[in-house]
Amino acid sequence: MKSNQYKTGFDVIGDVHADALTLRKLLTELGYVENAAKGFYHPSGDRQALFVGDYINKGAQNLESISIVHKMMTSGAAIGLMGNNEFNHIYSHQMGDLAIVEGSSFSEEVEAANTSMDVLVDQFKQLKLYYTPPTRDFIAVHAQYKPSQFESMRGFVDNENRLRPNCYEKYSDSKHPLHETFMKSAGIALFGTEVEVPNSLAYKSRSGEFNNKARLLWWESEHATLSSVLNKPANDVTDAQREDYAAMKSRDSHWSEHFEKPDRLVFCGHIPRGGAVGYTSNDKVICLDTEEGIGAYRYNMDDRGVVKPHRITLACK
Repeated sequence: MKSNQYKTGFDVIGDVHADALTLRKLLTELGYVENAAKGFYHPSGDRQALFVGDYINKGAQNLESISIVHKMMTSGAAIGLMGNNEFNHIYSHQMGDLAIVEGSSFSEEVEAANTSMDVLVDQFKQLKLYYTPPTRDFIAVHAQYKPSQFESMRGFVDNENRLRPNCYEKYSDSKHPLHETFMKSAGIALFGTEVEVPNSLAYKSRSGEFNNKARLLWWESEHATLSSVLNKPANDVTDAQREDYAAMKSRDSHWSEHFEKPDRLVFCGHIPRGGAVGYTSNDKVICLDTEEGIGAYRYNMDDRGVVKPHRITLACK
């Protein structure tokens, strides 16, 4: 694996989710060209793709998606971050706990292709937990960035910002004394914040299953409305539900800790956005996950951490 040479421009790319066709379309729109030997690269030699994780599952082109990203990482054309999906498969493979990934499109495709899971898991382990350039103008993580936990997060990575091997075994064990620290720092970067909601606020997930947990839109204010704080359908919220929501916050003694003002520009994915991909209510946070395709943000180092709205690109499915 080649070390990543510092570039003056980054193309930050959101969750791929096994959609290699759209990924190819997006890279082409961003000006990357494909070479049979080293894969996609930017001909200027001065731009680098920065993937925020979750290359697998949901779609049906897992192996091709992984191949595209891995080739780019190997040639130095891209930096790859780890998503919760990649972490889950590493953990499942090492601990022999197949239940957490059972039925995933990635597992099924690997089995059908008779591909070595060992090789793929080793590739996943090369993914970084986070990336920030030497100028520290921005930070990229998969799910959520908490400034107060940054130093703790750094304690779980090597000098390339890759998770240390014992993170998958020791610290993932709830009985380990460092488990809570791991989950509040590295775990937050991978999984974000998920809160349990009262029954009246529960909803049906996209798969039709009853769900009483929701991802928190951590870039919002703790005083924001229900529909803006919880990543769930909330079009017909009753007064009773609003009361339940208020009660939920009052019962959670750590509620205010879920929300922290970013100390720099943050690029992330993990929480699917609608047509306004990239935009959040916080001018310091760009979320590039979308179910409409794959989103990207073209960042130039002379931007100095300032968001330029016209730099967002969406390749639709």
